[in-house]
Amino acid sequence: MSTLATFVMGSLITGTFGFLMSLASLMSIKVTSPITHMVSSAVRGVAAYLLGVWLFHDAVTTGRVSSIAIILLGSIWYTWIKHVESRPAAASKAQYQPVPLDELEEGKGSVGENGYASHRHSQSTRDVRD
Repeated sequence: MSTLATFVMGSLITGTFGFLMSLASLMSIKVTSPITHMVSSAVRGVAAYLLGVWLFHDAVTTGRVSSIAIILLGSIWYTWIKHVESRPAAASKAQYQPVPLDELEEGKGSVGENGYASHRHSQSTRDVRD
């Protein structure tokens, strides 16, 4: 195979994979958020560096190691925060006190902040008022 053919074939392969990576990035942003995508990209960069060290015996310096540590610790922290935020909220007390239906029909039910009776069967009361 000639040098030109090797160059063209290599360009087509790397171009195709680059395009697919761009599509994957767009889909990732669509499903998550741009910040989550940036964090995952940073971790992917760490993985690429470690692969380069393993395959090509790239130099390991204290600057690179400290950068990797900062990226990994920040990613872990971000993931932990997102996990805590995504947990279901603790069961809070009901925002209203149920009123027995017979008391509601007699007009003895309490009125909430919005002016309606604080009972789930208060539609009839709204209809009467309107």
